[in-house]
Amino acid sequence: MKIINSIENFEEKLNTSVALGTFDGVHLAHKAVIEEAVNSEFTPAVFTFNQSPSGVIGGNKVSSISPKSVKFKLIENLGVKYCFSLDFLQFKDMTPPEFILFLKEKLGVKKITCGFNFRFGMGAKGNPQVLKELCKKFDIELKVIAPVLIEGEPVSSTRIRALIEQGEMPKAKELLGHDFCYDFLVEQGKMLGRDLGIPTINQIFPNNFIVPKFGVYASKIVVENKVYKGITNIGTKPTVGGETVSSETNIFDFSGDLYGQNIEVSPKFFIRPERKFADIEELKRAILNDIEYVKDMVY
Repeated sequence: MKIINSIENFEEKLNTSVALGTFDGVHLAHKAVIEEAVNSEFTPAVFTFNQSPSGVIGGNKVSSISPKSVKFKLIENLGVKYCFSLDFLQFKDMTPPEFILFLKEKLGVKKITCGFNFRFGMGAKGNPQVLKELCKKFDIELKVIAPVLIEGEPVSSTRIRALIEQGEMPKAKELLGHDFCYDFLVEQGKMLGRDLGIPTINQIFPNNFIVPKFGVYASKIVVENKVYKGITNIGTKPTVGGETVSSETNIFDFSGDLYGQNIEVSPKFFIRPERKFADIEELKRAILNDIEYVKDMVY
C-alpha cells in the first residue's frame, strides 16, 4: 500500500474507489466502509487526515486508539492500495462541493464509500444527503454504510475509548475486531525491573493517545514477527515515585536488547489495579505473583 502524505506532487492517474473517514482504531464499522471500497472494480483507496478534525476545529483533546503505524497496517490488510493521509488544515475551509471536486480531479474518484454519520466540508456542513446530491452531480457512485450494531448500539470510536479507559479489553476487542495495541518506542527507564531480576521494556504513552485503566494486564507482545506472552503494568509506578504514564512489560521466555525499537504490545486482560507498595521487596513479590498467574492463563 502506498501512503501519500502530500498531494501537491501526486501525479498518478487513477480511477479510485475511495473510503472516506478518520478511521481511528479501524474498528468493525470502519472495516465495513473500507471493504465496500475494496470490493469494487476501481483501485481501492482510503482518504483520511493525519490529525482529528474535531480536535482541530473544536479544540478538544481527542485520544487516538491506534498509532499511525498500526492504523496503516490494518488498512493495508483490508486490501487498500493507496492511503491518502493528509493535513486537515489544507481542507478545513473547503466547501462540500470543492472537496468532492478535489477528489474527482486529483484522485480520479469513481466511487465513494462512507459511514452513515460522515460529515465533511467547511464547518462539517456536508452529510450523506449532501454527498448523495454532489455524487449525482459529478457522476460518482456512492455507498453509505449503515451502522454496525453490537448490543443494539452503533460501534464507534467513542464507545471503544470508554471501554479501554475502563480496562475492558475483551469488550474493546469485540468492537474493534482485533486486539487493542500500541507499538511505541522502547526507551531506557530506571532499570528497576532488571535490578529485581524481572527485566521489562519501557514505553511512554504520547499525550494524544488513549491510556487504559492503570493496572497490570496479561499481554501479548510481538518481537520480529514472533508472539510472546507477558505482563504489562500501565501507570506511573507509584512505589518508586514515578510520574510519567508508561507501559512496563515483562516478556516471558525472551531475552535481548530492544532499546530503540518499536515493539507491539496488546494488553489483553486486566489483572489488578496499580498500587503503591510498602517497599521494593513487596513490589517484587507482587510482580512474581502476577507472572505466575498470567503464565497459567490461556489466551
